[in-house]
Amino acid sequence: MAIETNHVESTFLLTQSSTQDLVRRGVSEGVIDYLPQSSLQDPVKIKKFLSETHAACFSNPDL
Repeated sequence: MAIETNHVESTFLLTQSSTQDLVRRGVSEGVIDYLPQSSLQDPVKIKKFLSETHAACFSNPDL
């Protein structure tokens, strides 16, 4: 959900293999591989965005 939210908002764009790896292994272990047209191209910042989005989504049990 966090990856798709950021794709929709165009915060960053990841390759399909990177998205699959992040889903499979999680944000801390997953590989960040962004597309050339991604506005954000810093893997550390992308992981931070993903972690914060994930935390926000799951901090509210009504979502």
